Amino acid sequence: MFVSIIVPSFNQGRFVGDCLRSIMSQSDASSEIILIDGGSTDGTLAMVEEFRGSITHFISERDAGQADAINKGLRLARGELVTWLNSDDFFEPGALNHMREAAERAPRAPFYMGLGSRTDRAGITRAPFYPKNFEFRREALLWGLNFILQPATFIRRAALDQIGGKVAGGLRYALDTDLWIRLSAVGDPVLVPHLIACSREYPETKTAQGGWERFREIQQVAESTTSAALTPGVLAELMRLLHEQWLGDAAVRARFPAETEQGILAVWAAAAGGLRVLTGREDGFPIGGTNPVSGDPGKES
Repeated sequence: MFVSIIVPSFNQGRFVGDCLRSIMSQSDASSEIILIDGGSTDGTLAMVEEFRGSITHFISERDAGQADAINKGLRLARGELVTWLNSDDFFEPGALNHMREAAERAPRAPFYMGLGSRTDRAGITRAPFYPKNFEFRREALLWGLNFILQPATFIRRAALDQIGGKVAGGLRYALDTDLWIRLSAVGDPVLVPHLIACSREYPETKTAQGGWERFREIQQVAESTTSAALTPGVLAELMRLLHEQWLGDAAVRARFPAETEQGILAVWAAAAGGLRVLTGREDGFPIGGTNPVSGDPGKES
């Protein structure tokens, strides 16, 4: 089964080499790398030269953001399985083989969710992304928070074509949430109990800097799929952002009574309670049920 890996990148010269090495170290000839660069000016292009012979398609030009880059890659992709790997993330050894085997065992699934880890800027420490006994639950995705580790998730191209063949071009922060919701309307994913990818989390990431624009997209996607303006996930994200703003801006705090923070925390706790009712956990990761998978990387053989 042929696999297409799209690598969207913009000014990530410090990470893109590690990302590409993690793909090329898979010892897998039945795959292609499609690198879509947004016109980087930070040395990315010089770094990529080392890998040009192994990159099937390389485009470097100004674009309209990550969704535009991914969709450019999808138009070029030939794989029965497709994924994108942000240039600051990386695959774990054996990732492509594990995902290909899962897709061959369950050829009708719309997507395949592998285990993975969170790491920091240096990429040395690891923390499991999924909790133990995690399971996929569509209702939790619709009404809660996005709990899917995107770099460890591969998509069956036929299922993607069923829902339009691309990610939503108008979204910057919630494009993967929207995609998982649309794909899960086709059918449930398969959970793959192997380490597939590692996601870097650090202050300069798009997610960390999204602020109110990111919140508005989360609320927009939730309302468009549930017809509800307020969900447990939306409320939890709103209160998290309010608390972050409260702590970070003394000028804002000066205009409210001191007990305001306790009110924010109380509503945040209520939102977490809603997530617990929905998923079994206050962080929005659904657990239990009939198709659990361990989220502990220590279980990996």
